[in-house]
Amino acid sequence: VQELKGMLELVSLTGNIVSDDDETYFHHTHAAFSYKQDGEHHVAAGHIKSIEVLYTAEIELRPVIEGRIRRKYDPETGTGFWDFGPETD
Repeated sequence: VQELKGMLELVSLTGNIVSDDDETYFHHTHAAFSYKQDGEHHVAAGHIKSIEVLYTAEIELRPVIEGRIRRKYDPETGTGFWDFGPETD
């Protein structure tokens, strides 16, 4: 786990937010940041567990239209995967 602090520029943010059957939300997010260290430019990227924005960030969320994506737990692998089931009320 790497923690970056200081003046960073968020240059890319992609991912998804889904819920499971009990409406618990999960995010799977990737980001890339640029920064200067010792006079050189660097880029760091990877999974985001949490992020704090002090000034501004342009973030666009796009909802799923005419359908649903849920997270379904798979006991064989021990992780959650997308479940593209029919939309329910």
